[in-house]
Amino acid sequence: MTPCPKCGFENDRDAIECQRCGIIFEKYKMIQQRKAQQQAQKQKKEEAPPAPPETESFPVVPEPKPIPHLNCNACGSKKTMAPTRIYRFSGIVQFIGRLIVIPSICGVLFAFMFLTSAGANPFAVGIAGFIAAGSLISGLIGWLLIMKKKVFKCLSCGFILDRD
Repeated sequence: MTPCPKCGFENDRDAIECQRCGIIFEKYKMIQQRKAQQQAQKQKKEEAPPAPPETESFPVVPEPKPIPHLNCNACGSKKTMAPTRIYRFSGIVQFIGRLIVIPSICGVLFAFMFLTSAGANPFAVGIAGFIAAGSLISGLIGWLLIMKKKVFKCLSCGFILDRD
């Protein structure tokens, strides 16, 4: 006869489960072993010396805090609107904006290099000025396509309210 580890009832030697409380002996042993391992790991963590301070620390970005006086119009939750920034246009328009901005930066650099190497030639100065002005204008248009706008976003439902 083998006593049950939980209730103490005497069971047959080759019994798989207790006849009184119904626990399965193998399962009970595995659970007890797992608990013992967790206790040992917990004790090791408590006994372990504190970790040395990191030499390099990165700034922690705080979570956006809700504005205390704004309630969400969509879900009706109180004081959950947080300030954030989102892109003004879709991904395709942003891609086009980046395609415009990058060559315009190169155009401005080319114009200034051309201007410095041309000397006092008025024709070269005119061409360089034309290239620089066109590049600056196209760069401004590209920048407008990829810039973000300020909005309020509900932290519970994701509703976006324009700040303007």
